[in-house]
Amino acid sequence: MKILERIPLTEKKRLFFPCKKRRRPLRESMRIGLLALLLLPGFSPLLSAPAAQIERIRTLYQEQSRAIAKTIELARAGEPGELYANDLIFNTYDGSWRAVGTYRKSVTFWYADDPTISEEGASVLRRVTVTTVSAARSYYEEFVFDGGEPVFYFRRTDSERPYELRCYWHQKKPIRLIEDGKTNDRPSGSKVTAQYDEAMRYRELFLKSMEL
Repeated sequence: MKILERIPLTEKKRLFFPCKKRRRPLRESMRIGLLALLLLPGFSPLLSAPAAQIERIRTLYQEQSRAIAKTIELARAGEPGELYANDLIFNTYDGSWRAVGTYRKSVTFWYADDPTISEEGASVLRRVTVTTVSAARSYYEEFVFDGGEPVFYFRRTDSERPYELRCYWHQKKPIRLIEDGKTNDRPSGSKVTAQYDEAMRYRELFLKSMEL
């Protein structure tokens, strides 16, 4: 008993009445549970899906760029390459364009086969490049296709204030927008829809031109 007398009252309470563990707030417990669930192996593809899709698009872009460069190199040597290219030029002889002045637009379609006889149809289209000179500005655009669907768009504007835009799509839905170095992984609005629609117009133009 003398020993107990020496123990402070608070310590006596701990000896005889062990305190209950504090319950975590419900919201905090739910957050921890959700985080643990997302970190499970089965859920990891969901977390990495956008990054994996963008990496796949970048790999596709690099492969196409190598094929285009190799085709140009072989063409200069008088040999056939693995891709074909058609050029469409507006204002070939640089006439003064109404309300603009200097104007010239060049469109190049890069494709793997004749869509009119190939079973792949529109899927043969690999890339469309567009170079535009309008007054004091020049624009360079690239539309990258995979399986006939747009997956990437790039635009560079050279003027007093240079501007760059990149759009990524997966299964017809935008998954990333990079505008002047600022990344948005939840893009929406006219910027991504307008570029997708323009890519589809170029695809239709390519298909119609091959029927001439």
